[in-house]
Amino acid sequence: MPGEEYELFYFDRDEWKSLGKKTAEGFDITYDVPANAVLWLRNLTKGKEEQIFICRDGRQLFNADLGAARLELNLNSF
Repeated sequence: MPGEEYELFYFDRDEWKSLGKKTAEGFDITYDVPANAVLWLRNLTKGKEEQIFICRDGRQLFNADLGAARLELNLNSF
């Protein structure tokens, strides 16, 4: 929302890292983000925290947008 302050984070290995705070001048905010990053936007003005999301083809995709998937974890990676 215009006039509200936001902070965007991305997840890197085991922690959230800030990409900076910005005040919205309109209904869009632009950030340069790492490729394939998991992102989390916080509205600092209202204290509202959004769902985590990813970007694909310039669109925000939330977990509800991704649908069901089968996930197999290789426990040797942890």
